[in-house]
Amino acid sequence: MKNAEREHKRCPFHAILVKDIPDRSHLNKAVFKGSNLKHDITEWNHETMVTVERKAKDMAKAVSPMLSNCTEAIFIDPHFDPEKDKYRVTIKAFLQEIVNHRCTFSPKRIEVHASDRDDKPSFDEFSRRCNDNNLRSCIPKGMTVCFKRWKEKQNGEHEKLHNRFILTNIGGVAFLFGLDEGDGSDIVVLLTRKVYEQIWEQYAESNPAFDLDDSVEIEGTA
Repeated sequence: MKNAEREHKRCPFHAILVKDIPDRSHLNKAVFKGSNLKHDITEWNHETMVTVERKAKDMAKAVSPMLSNCTEAIFIDPHFDPEKDKYRVTIKAFLQEIVNHRCTFSPKRIEVHASDRDDKPSFDEFSRRCNDNNLRSCIPKGMTVCFKRWKEKQNGEHEKLHNRFILTNIGGVAFLFGLDEGDGSDIVVLLTRKVYEQIWEQYAESNPAFDLDDSVEIEGTA
């Protein structure tokens, strides 16, 4: 319990659930005894949908707890373009949250997924843009990110590359507008367990819903 309270001071939890409340832990308003837990406790009932400004720092802050505790992270935006500042600035902010406040092992898998559509450059050009120093400097030093491009399967009954997600091994969210910075606001939705598992299987398992165009790994220099 003391370790939990010490960590709470360093990087606050929303709440700490315990079987028994020892010593002076009852003075900590974040500590709740399991048998006393009620559905109307604010700290235990957080919103599953929030509105954020489409600014990198605000978007990253909204998913910070998930990113700082995950060991796998996949960023999905069909329109991702490593040459555009509006994508680089958000990727930089998201990746920084992965290393901020981290109390678990470093992530073993970090990926950015994009689409190979007719209006997109060739993969060789996409790879060149990923290798550009402007993008490398957005990735923390020592971190390697795999950039993938997917093709939709030819059969029209298959999934379409359209929605924007951040998926991790501990859960996922959908950004309704996109993972790029821009004007106005966006809505971030926490995925239910069932939906999350379906989307994770489409992008992260051995039998994805799309055909892989190609991928390139980039090591950061920031």
